[in-house]
Amino acid sequence: MGLMDEFKAEGTRPRMQCRVALVKQALTQDEADDLDRALGDPVITAAAIERVLERKGHKLPQGTVTRHRRGECNCDK
Repeated sequence: MGLMDEFKAEGTRPRMQCRVALVKQALTQDEADDLDRALGDPVITAAAIERVLERKGHKLPQGTVTRHRRGECNCDK
């Protein structure tokens, strides 16, 4: 199998759902709306989002938040 075949195979693998989306499913609608607003607010850091959600019992690492904000996750794909 050549490298190009591996790239193509990787691109067709089923993708896991974005962890932000998974956390949002576990929140109430009001909390999910607040999370969306926080994600869209550049003043609120990824670290702050991580800490608040962790206190609520949800693990959402800063890197995941940052990827989601940049559109580099599996949401809307």
